[in-house]
Amino acid sequence: MKFKIVSLLLLVCISTSSCGSGGDPEGRADEMCDCFEDAGIDFDGISNERDLLRIGNRLNNLSEKDRRKSDKCILEVMSGILEDVKDMNDSEKSEYIREFAKAAIDTDCVVDVMEGLEYDEFEKMLDLVVRQKEKELD
Repeated sequence: MKFKIVSLLLLVCISTSSCGSGGDPEGRADEMCDCFEDAGIDFDGISNERDLLRIGNRLNNLSEKDRRKSDKCILEVMSGILEDVKDMNDSEKSEYIREFAKAAIDTDCVVDVMEGLEYDEFEKMLDLVVRQKEKELD
């Protein structure tokens, strides 16, 4: 479940971003995080799926003024990403997306989420997979 939260957040990071980083996927990822922070979306304290849904609700419940400001910010970043990649071949786009995804994971927004998650389930799943693979190899 925790992996799903992080994956969903990463998808949001990839599909949205902020303003003026001029072809720099790392800058675009930071700007995306800035868009959320400027809108008053705080990623501290997220520990489960319900908390992630609350963030979505906060985005939906922004005032009209704040929502337009946030949407404009996100649009500027997405337009910037489009401009960045428009003359790239598939290999270059692939590299850009990989760099963006890596940078998104290191943004303050995602770091706050990652630090707030409880990893007991992760350890249990990992232990289960290790034991299963050991059985398969016996």
